[in-house]
Amino acid sequence: RTFYDRVCDFLGIDRFPTNYSFKAHSTEERKAYTAAGKKADLCQHPEALEKVRAFLRERQEHQHIAKLLAQSGAPWVSRRLLLGEDHCP
Repeated sequence: RTFYDRVCDFLGIDRFPTNYSFKAHSTEERKAYTAAGKKADLCQHPEALEKVRAFLRERQEHQHIAKLLAQSGAPWVSRRLLLGEDHCP
């Protein structure tokens, strides 16, 4: 609970209601997780999504990550990462 409160405070958005129940998603093996049709989707939360986008854009995090991947010898770097884009519409 404390973690989620801190994330909301950092993003400058309202905290989750006190009666909200956090469930353990993405804790099992990824293939089984996605096969079950589950996913955590920030795209469904436009206010939070824009805060994350602004944070990453202001700090040029996408460019830093792309540079680190290239320096580490990664065989390719995603076009979206290079352009600072995400998969949300």
